[in-house]
Amino acid sequence: MISLNTEAWFVLAGILIAFVRATRAPGSSKAWNVNRLDALALTVLALITVSLFGWMARSYFLADDFILLVQAHAPLSWGSIFATRGGDGSFRPLGYLSYVASAKWAGTDPAAWHWLGFGLHIANTILLYAAAALLGYSRFLAWLAAALFAMHGTHPEAVVWMAGRFDLLSTSFFLAALVCFLESLKADSGRKTWLVVAVIAMTAGLLSKESAYSFALVAALLVMCSGAARRREAWVAVLIFVAVTAALFIYRWNLLGGIGGYPQMNLLLSLKGLLFRMWAILFFPVNWTLPAGRWVELLLAAYSIALVRLFFARAQLLRIAFAAGFVILTAAPAVSQLLIGTDLEKARVLYLPSAGFCLLLAALGAGLRLPSRAAVAAILLVFHGAMLEHNLQGWQRASEVVESACSQAAKCGLASGARPLVTGLPRTLRGVYTFANGFPECVAMQMGDGAVRASSNGACKFTWDAASASLKAVQ
Repeated sequence: MISLNTEAWFVLAGILIAFVRATRAPGSSKAWNVNRLDALALTVLALITVSLFGWMARSYFLADDFILLVQAHAPLSWGSIFATRGGDGSFRPLGYLSYVASAKWAGTDPAAWHWLGFGLHIANTILLYAAAALLGYSRFLAWLAAALFAMHGTHPEAVVWMAGRFDLLSTSFFLAALVCFLESLKADSGRKTWLVVAVIAMTAGLLSKESAYSFALVAALLVMCSGAARRREAWVAVLIFVAVTAALFIYRWNLLGGIGGYPQMNLLLSLKGLLFRMWAILFFPVNWTLPAGRWVELLLAAYSIALVRLFFARAQLLRIAFAAGFVILTAAPAVSQLLIGTDLEKARVLYLPSAGFCLLLAALGAGLRLPSRAAVAAILLVFHGAMLEHNLQGWQRASEVVESACSQAAKCGLASGARPLVTGLPRTLRGVYTFANGFPECVAMQMGDGAVRASSNGACKFTWDAASASLKAVQ
């Protein structure tokens, strides 16, 4: 294992070199005309995503999932959904509505819920491909950015965990708004229509998760890093984004009595997470708490060499500036949660920023000649795909542990008619949320309509056995 500090210094030095060596030559302004190659590229992206994540559809629910299932199946008050704060102090009405809508079809079937998440991830991958193409990336580089996003190792927490739906949904609306804004900047006609759709998509993102509050800033950065910097209508559009964002922020502030949903922030630690730790996790998304064989070290060596080649390529300055700025701006709303450790807990907050990271790698790749570009791209894809599968092993194991523990407690409760009492449950297991929340709801779901008494009377007591990662009966 390489320390996170070593990884961070390596990455930051590399990014600095990339900026120093960057060329100020303007990026491509060639129009993107959709054709059969794009259809093939998108089909391959969807197949890659399904092949990498599909086997996780059989995994069980985890932690907050059980609470969200209860809420999703409860009677819905349409009058209060946009006027009520969430239990965690957040305001994400569209996210909660999506759970209610999903529950109508998925019920309590884990596979159905997982496939909904996988579908959203595929949609986001396609939207990133479109955004990259509209930004002037070649089809190959746009595909590379989207493929890296499809398989990035930080994504299990957002894609596999049902509670990560907020990140998937807000990213969908964010990227859709970005694509529409790019179209409005390039369109000869229908510019206002594209802008209206962009505003609607951004608003939906703001109502899904706080990460979307960075959209107006990303739009401003885009204008500055493109040929639209001197166009009055581009800045008018940015002002519209700012006004809508401010209006919703004021509404949220009044509803929550403050910013809501975030712990007290330590400025120095937050800056360390945003400008230092986050980059190590994005470039090296490895859950080091899981057993790793020699092959991981070999892949890391090849990947590090490929990164050095990328850092010394002469990429286009404004393009890498936009991609790097995208990462920082979209991560900023979750700045207090960016000190992610070697177990990748809370990595879901990097779901949207990872889109900018993938654009950054593709932008750096544009500075390489074709043979080197293909070789480096292959190494990047193999490394990130392998790390994703490595990290998913932890999620599969955690789901087995949770299902087994809930089933054991539920069987005891049904047999004895007593309410199961369990002590010592771990919050996470190798970085995966297991019993942080939702264990009583999990047991109740397993018991179905089974009747229980008010207390266990000593008949159904368990404690957590860390050695076997299972429940142990207490006599």
